[in-house]
Amino acid sequence: MRARILSYLLLAILLIGPVQGFGISYDYMENKTLELYPGQTYMFKLTVQNKDKEEVKVNISLDSAIARLVGGPILEVPGQTYDTHVFFNITVPEDAQPGDIYNINYAVSPVGRGEGQVPISVRYARNFKVRVVPKPKEAEKEQSAPIPEKPIIPRWLVILVVIIVILALLTLIWRKSHQISRRITKKKPGQRITQSKHNSPKKYKPEIKAKPNPGPEEHLGHAQHRALSTQQKKTLEPHPYFHLKDGRTLTDLEDLYHALKNMREDIFNYHVNSTKNDFANWVAHSLKKQELANKLFRTTSHQKIMELIKNELKKR
Repeated sequence: MRARILSYLLLAILLIGPVQGFGISYDYMENKTLELYPGQTYMFKLTVQNKDKEEVKVNISLDSAIARLVGGPILEVPGQTYDTHVFFNITVPEDAQPGDIYNINYAVSPVGRGEGQVPISVRYARNFKVRVVPKPKEAEKEQSAPIPEKPIIPRWLVILVVIIVILALLTLIWRKSHQISRRITKKKPGQRITQSKHNSPKKYKPEIKAKPNPGPEEHLGHAQHRALSTQQKKTLEPHPYFHLKDGRTLTDLEDLYHALKNMREDIFNYHVNSTKNDFANWVAHSLKKQELANKLFRTTSHQKIMELIKNELKKR
């Protein structure tokens, strides 16, 4: 008989051992009563402790008209932890009167201890009260004071403004660089811009450079020099000047060379193609350079014609 009693007692000790590893605690309340005023919200904190090495799942239930459980009813408490919290959100109704009493009933019980172990039916049922007290004057002032509204600028609007500013800056930089490049391209070597008296469109006129005349011409008088110039002009007849398709006028090989350096391909192909070579004809008939004209007749290449004229100018 004694042996059976001792066996039961030992079994009870073994079962009670793991139960004592689980517990709950909360902040001290005088007479287990909270004092809250109408409209006040209070977060009640319940601490769950698990002294065992294994994790335990806890079931939480709450019965109250003014409190609700924050989170789900199942809580996993790791082993050997003492700071797992359960929160009750308590809100006193606005129409509550001082002296009203509300009951808060809750229960906490583990639903299992580790894999393969038999659940232990331990249940902690607790309760406390909430008594309504008059609202303090400080709380009334805080509630009546208007909260200043801060202007909120949407993030997408800020990003849009930044993008617009960047695009505007890039456009301004591009226009400035384009204007500078156009000014540079307009200033071609050997050309100057002339304008008629009747505000006619601007045309490019090659600059005629003064060339030294060899031989005794240097010692000629003014009248003789004028007569010689007249004679030279007659030798260039009947077409002393070459008129390009773009409106420019050429007077000699130097003008032709400078014009070819910046001539567009469509203008060049108009004067030189498989059916004609206007430059070769002009060099042969007006400038009387048949040998150079024969070389020009043999090619339709823009670059090759420039090289032939450049070599001819070097012979001077």
